[in-house]
Amino acid sequence: MRKKNSDRFRVLLVIRLDLLGVVRLPRLLHGAGCDVTLFAPRRVTVAHSRFLDRHIVASSSSHQLIEELAAHLADHRDEYQWVILGDETLLQEIAERKGERWLEGWFPVNPMSRSVELITSKFDFLQAAAQAGLPVPRFQFCDNVAEARRLAEEFGFPLILKRPTSMAGSGVRKVWGHEDLAPQFEAISEGEPVMVQQCAMGRRGQTEVLFDAGRPLCWESSYTLQSWPTELAASCVRELMDHPTIEPLLQGIGELTGFHGLGGVDWVQDAGGAVSLIEFNARPTPGCHSMEMFSDAVRNSLRGTPDVLHPPPEALHRKIHMFPQSVYQAIDKRNPAMLLRACANLPFNDPALMLALLKRVIGHYVPARTRQWIKGWSGAAGTVTNLFER
Repeated sequence: MRKKNSDRFRVLLVIRLDLLGVVRLPRLLHGAGCDVTLFAPRRVTVAHSRFLDRHIVASSSSHQLIEELAAHLADHRDEYQWVILGDETLLQEIAERKGERWLEGWFPVNPMSRSVELITSKFDFLQAAAQAGLPVPRFQFCDNVAEARRLAEEFGFPLILKRPTSMAGSGVRKVWGHEDLAPQFEAISEGEPVMVQQCAMGRRGQTEVLFDAGRPLCWESSYTLQSWPTELAASCVRELMDHPTIEPLLQGIGELTGFHGLGGVDWVQDAGGAVSLIEFNARPTPGCHSMEMFSDAVRNSLRGTPDVLHPPPEALHRKIHMFPQSVYQAIDKRNPAMLLRACANLPFNDPALMLALLKRVIGHYVPARTRQWIKGWSGAAGTVTNLFER
């Protein structure tokens, strides 16, 4: 990150998938003194944010988007002090081109190093973390159900099954007994090895963190009180916390990867208070917008004065109902009180983005046939806004 001779920093945010994890990132970056350019397909939710300065419309094809990004950076790389890959699948696909010169100077880890594998494969990361002495639950890789059954006898139930890559719990399964092991293994394996992990019992949580060349500058930790739509999916209700082992855990991850930018760490705290590392997500995750200190830390990093900012004690124990995840859960549970609490987390300072997110919620519950009918009717009428256009 280098500051040019101007009053504002210029940041390029690159995504292909329409993910919730980045929708409030422009507001955070704007607060840090950044002008934000979005490099993404046309109809992504974050494009509605008023805190964007420019949207360069990219292809929805991952291969084509990467080619367009390489061409754009070839001509404009010096204009940006920071390039953020906010999409994990795109990160993995760009990582396949490690060693190419155009990645140098902006990719979140050294593109010539083993760190590329560590931030793109949960298998490689956990192996390296265990070897580095970081606290991780016991695990082993399996090629078939027979090997998984043997580990089940050794580890006991419940077990966690994982694919090398996943987002929001999509590549994770929790298995409670022998009768579920084979079908869950086959559903998740897709012909590839599966990680069988001992289920660490305790309170699940996550930490959003900003790294500067492997050094954690600031972080926010929270317990997961509720998740949606499943136990292992994204959190929808959190309680802010802090723990003395979080900072050394983040330092260990930074030393291991040399990661530069915003990321997220999933962990579990056992009954004795010990924290075990579950996984590292090498991309911005949804909660970092909730503390102003992230904007301060980003600004300091871009200025070249990367001071460490610790979580403020007054923020601890505050509960956050994540929007819109908590809205989905409130509707599913028919819980008006939860719905009202979720609305407290609405991005009122970003009205167009707020409406776009609400449209996503509406679109989730309106039947597909009804959505198509509304689209056709509004198009024919020529006067009604298409609520479900994505």
